[in-house]
Amino acid sequence: MDGTPQAQVGMLGCDGIWCNHCWVKGNELIIDLTADQFGHAPVIVTHTSDQRYRANLAEIDLEKDLQKLQRRPMQWLSAWRANDSASG
Repeated sequence: MDGTPQAQVGMLGCDGIWCNHCWVKGNELIIDLTADQFGHAPVIVTHTSDQRYRANLAEIDLEKDLQKLQRRPMQWLSAWRANDSASG
């Protein structure tokens, strides 16, 4: 969670700090399944006008980074497996 107060993009946490974040948007709704990492309720369903949300990546940026982003779950899974093996 990189604080981004100067840019004010991503998700506005309860502590007043903007952090890079992703959510699902459609039909003028935002669905956020991980809002609790910023002090909010675990799941938020709200209108796209909610001021706590400001897009930090345009669609073109997401397309450029898609390959990098697709690798992340496998990296996390590998790290989890390594940690699990080490602990027992």
